[in-house]
Amino acid sequence: MKVAKTARNKGFEAQELGNIAENTFSDLVQIWLAGTGVNRPSRLTPDSQKIDFVVELPSLWKGMTSMRTHWQIKSSSQKFTKHRHPELDSDCFHFSFRPNDLRSLKESVLQDEHFYLAFAHNVSNAQSSALLLLPPNERFVWYCIDLSQQMIREGEENYLVIPEQNVLNLSTFSLLWSSLWVEKFYDALTSRTISEIPDLGKMIRRVYPNSKETNLSPVNWNVITNNLSKYEKEFEKKEFTKVSLSLGIGSLLENITKKLYSKSGKLDTIQTYCPESLYGTANLWLFAKSYHDFMGASGVVLEKGKAGQNLRILPLPDDPERMSKLEKVCIWHIVLLYSALKVEVRIIYCPKIDAGSDHSYYGGGIGYFPWLNISDDGLTWMIENNIDATNSRHRDFINEHMNNIFINPYRQNIFGIANSFDLHPDDLRTAPKCPKQLFAKSSSFIEYPSGIFGGAGFHFLEKVKQQIYR
Repeated sequence: MKVAKTARNKGFEAQELGNIAENTFSDLVQIWLAGTGVNRPSRLTPDSQKIDFVVELPSLWKGMTSMRTHWQIKSSSQKFTKHRHPELDSDCFHFSFRPNDLRSLKESVLQDEHFYLAFAHNVSNAQSSALLLLPPNERFVWYCIDLSQQMIREGEENYLVIPEQNVLNLSTFSLLWSSLWVEKFYDALTSRTISEIPDLGKMIRRVYPNSKETNLSPVNWNVITNNLSKYEKEFEKKEFTKVSLSLGIGSLLENITKKLYSKSGKLDTIQTYCPESLYGTANLWLFAKSYHDFMGASGVVLEKGKAGQNLRILPLPDDPERMSKLEKVCIWHIVLLYSALKVEVRIIYCPKIDAGSDHSYYGGGIGYFPWLNISDDGLTWMIENNIDATNSRHRDFINEHMNNIFINPYRQNIFGIANSFDLHPDDLRTAPKCPKQLFAKSSSFIEYPSGIFGGAGFHFLEKVKQQIYR
């Protein structure tokens, strides 16, 4: 009788812990998404068994809809032994399932895209009553994996492998959002419609070559617009806009990057004002490979630049008090990534005039480079052909606004920056190492911002600070 009673008590405690974990997950995600305009997480009926929540992730760009993600919540108070996983190159722990439950989960993953496991670890083994006295962000240590990536591994093991760095917090959640956004942004270039137009597919591979096609010559904007016009009738208008925008951004960045390398040693200044955050496309700076290549090139050719010589200026999309936590942390990640690529970044208040246009200055032999401007409706982008768009006009704009600073990461510590963003300092701390099997898969379009994780991001901040203020 005593054994049966103990088993019943453990079962009740596990169920109670699971209920607290689900409520906590819902509360945390609702806090993280507040101000983005999407609904709170949708809890599904208990008998669904496989999906506990549907979470809509916002787009913030008018040209793209929100992204639906599916979540199963698990919890435990047991201690786990870590194992070195050679394939993931990470220390991991195993979360066991009953064989039937794991098979059922695999079947569900095949039916639903973007399916995640959020695991709540009650590290202190606290009683349920004690957990409920804590604020939501202190009740558990959370971990997260993309089940669709996890389930493709071989074998009949009855457990899931969870890398220790896959800690789920606001920082990781923001990066997951960014990676899914960029993946969806490039969906138009990997669609079946594209694959059925061979010549267009070749053009895309020239703009976005894979790692084995690095010697392909870049495609200029005129070639793209002339060729795209042949295929416009084969697309719906909305899809054609996405294809032309993606190719336009990629081709211009590829051309600028190659020109930077060709002028290596001759350039003395690169200054750009980047309005992507105004339109909800700032995620491109975090996971788009073409942006990484451009920033990396600028860091190489101006490695020894002083303050303001290798500079990116990013405007706030709104009054800081009205911005969501998700947007704020995204901007912070951009600061870390720029710094890892040896580039200075300043976050400024949004200019009142001419805020929506790119402004770039390249000194020492490269001259002005035309960029893409967004249309008034926020949906269509186009090449800038304004004959008045001279180097001097853009430099005047940059000089006027570059010191209208909201945060200066090289003058403020993390506590001051967190206070400016009205965030907790822990919200700005990334995982100790890059999470595994979580973000959208890398490709010729997507590259992980690996330099921002753990102490590395803050180390690079200090290096840029020493460089520009020496």
